Amino acid sequence: MEHTRKRGFDPAELRRRCRMYVAGDLEQQLVQDLGKELEPLARASGVDPNLGGKSMSEELHRVWAQLSALLAERVRNDRSFTQY
Repeated sequence: MEHTRKRGFDPAELRRRCRMYVAGDLEQQLVQDLGKELEPLARASGVDPNLGGKSMSEELHRVWAQLSALLAERVRNDRSFTQY
């Protein structure tokens, strides 16, 4: 958010429009929220699901396009996957 403040964006407008993940970035949030359910998707993306934590989220970030496609397919095929 600091880089946006330096560019002169209104802080109130940023708070209204932007949402941050509690865990940090999307990949960290997926690791935190999905836990074991993320393992098959990670494995299919070429990421070792035994890495855990920050290492796993960094690897997931590296393969984000493939992971996104796998997540979309999983949601399309299993709506209960999104029920948290």
